[in-house]
Amino acid sequence: MKVARIVCLCVSAAVLSLVASPIPDRPHPRLFLVPEVLSTLKTRCATGDLKDTFRRRRGAARHYAAQSLMAEPGFLPKGPLRGKVFKDIFTEIRPQAAAMADLALTYALVGDVACGTEARRRLLHFTSWDPNGSTCTTHNDEPAMSILRRGARAYDWTYDLYSPEEHVRIESCLVTRAKAVYDVLQRRKFHVNPADSHLGRQIGFLAEACIVLAPEHPEMQAWYDYVERIYREVYPAWGGPDGGWNEGPHYWSYYMGFGLESLTAMKLATGVDLVRTKPFFAQTPYYFLYQCAPGCTISPFGDGAQAVGFASETIRWFAALLNDPVLSWFAQSQPRGRSLLDLCLDAQMPAPCPPVELPTTRFFPSVGVVCSHATLLSASNDVSFAMRASPYGSVSHGHQDMNCFTLEAYGEPLAIPTGHYNFYGSPHHAKWMRETKAKCSITYDGGQGQLRGPQAKGAIRNFTADADWVHFSGDATAAYGKAFTNVCRDVVRIGADFFAVRDRLAAVTPHACEYWLHAVDRMQVDEGRGVVTIARPKAELAVSFLKPAALTFTQTDAFDPPVAHFASARTPNQWHLCAAAPASCVTTFVTALCVRRTSGAANPVVRLVETPTACAVEAVYPDGSRRVAAFAAEPASAGVHEILGVRFKGPAGMAVFAPDGELLKQKEVGL
Repeated sequence: MKVARIVCLCVSAAVLSLVASPIPDRPHPRLFLVPEVLSTLKTRCATGDLKDTFRRRRGAARHYAAQSLMAEPGFLPKGPLRGKVFKDIFTEIRPQAAAMADLALTYALVGDVACGTEARRRLLHFTSWDPNGSTCTTHNDEPAMSILRRGARAYDWTYDLYSPEEHVRIESCLVTRAKAVYDVLQRRKFHVNPADSHLGRQIGFLAEACIVLAPEHPEMQAWYDYVERIYREVYPAWGGPDGGWNEGPHYWSYYMGFGLESLTAMKLATGVDLVRTKPFFAQTPYYFLYQCAPGCTISPFGDGAQAVGFASETIRWFAALLNDPVLSWFAQSQPRGRSLLDLCLDAQMPAPCPPVELPTTRFFPSVGVVCSHATLLSASNDVSFAMRASPYGSVSHGHQDMNCFTLEAYGEPLAIPTGHYNFYGSPHHAKWMRETKAKCSITYDGGQGQLRGPQAKGAIRNFTADADWVHFSGDATAAYGKAFTNVCRDVVRIGADFFAVRDRLAAVTPHACEYWLHAVDRMQVDEGRGVVTIARPKAELAVSFLKPAALTFTQTDAFDPPVAHFASARTPNQWHLCAAAPASCVTTFVTALCVRRTSGAANPVVRLVETPTACAVEAVYPDGSRRVAAFAAEPASAGVHEILGVRFKGPAGMAVFAPDGELLKQKEVGL
């Protein structure tokens, strides 16, 4: 996959000398457990807070020693089963290789012979596989990554357990696998086209192997230099200085976890701190915080949308590495683990501070994501709305979801992305989960959606936000190819619980456009009033379709195609509602989204008012107060618009009125 990004790494020898960090020749262990870290951890394991933790880990050695290890797999088949077999293989090897490294760590910290012996058994087994065979990185990179990453760690931490012949065999395997990664990076010119996700993971694994092996294999210093330059000058392919990540929160947690481990190993080995010196790393944990605030239930805009809450250790690492009190607070809100990096960074964790001074809405321009909250402090009081229109298009682990939105409230998922990520490229994944019809979106002519590829771009425009108002526009025209000449979604948020959304679609030839909503449970449809209600135990969303008048509503809980492979109780059906408009060259949807607690006051009464130059959505609450969201007509006429007591210039205006009609607050979006 290529992105429109060219980075030149052809630098002079003088510049190169500034960025190359020599790997020191020190005794093993070299990776993470440098002398000062090792001494501290040994003391904690012997008499301190880690004593009980590592006593339990020592006891696990007997369990692991009784396990039979997977046999060297065959070559991947061609055809539709390739993806399933690929997943089966890495699902089996990952925990076995992870246990190998964990056992080796226990041996290094507490000297438990049983743990060291079992780590040794596993390492000798996995390094007996042909590094140029069925698990080579160019054929099946997942087992190749597990062996290189976990194998380098296990070898470093159990170095004294091997005979001279075993040292030669293990190092030969690991160096061969490391060189294969470096060769692929060079062949694919990763420094110019860094959008290969798996290679974006392997650069860190290559760096770790170099730290372990370069003193005896000096050719690896050049490989390490290349990786360090990638991290300095290119990484990441999927975001920018604002911290955005185009592949969604699920893959963010994986790739930031991998990256932070490797960057910390590099810092401990060479003293070079690439996390604190690069703006992306300083900002990217906030991308995750805004997308997946504490207590959220979905992580939209990418593969793995239903997987939430497993990034707590990554957030803790960021908090320690950046000395960030807000991230420390965020990490406290999620379950705590005891990973290697936790042990190395425990002493650096700052005192937590809640995000009381952060804005509740944030726009990440590099990836075209807007996340708007009522509060970041607790899910039980939050109403969160997110929308994506990305300049990257729909590539890699991103979906065909330009201008698609999600909405959660008071700890409940309401408007959701649907489908289950069984494996990459499966029929369900490719033909449902990442398709536009699986999102709260717009399709046409029977569910046709956006294109797939870097050309299927989106753009967020006219973004403005403060404590009371939010407005932005999403342009998804390019994402639909040549089907439309204009596809624009305008969103206005007033207060915590009221949203007005206008979708405008224009085409040369008529299309029947369809507005999709998705939910966990069956939706209630009042066709006469044009109101769809999504109800959950603690929250309710009422979506009023105010325009067009003639809509046909259909609803199903079926996936097309179904999950099939790896279907289980964890992949339940979800509900999908389609509101279809008659075929036309110009279609405008106007909807009001009203959120309330299930036990709270009734929803407001909403209506649409239109003039030749503007339209407005008015919500009248039970106490007589009003909220008005106004939009200029397209194309926007010059001058001042006035509608339902709102005066504004530019694309949008918003106002709040007291029960007696007094104007309390007003906001306009400038041209």
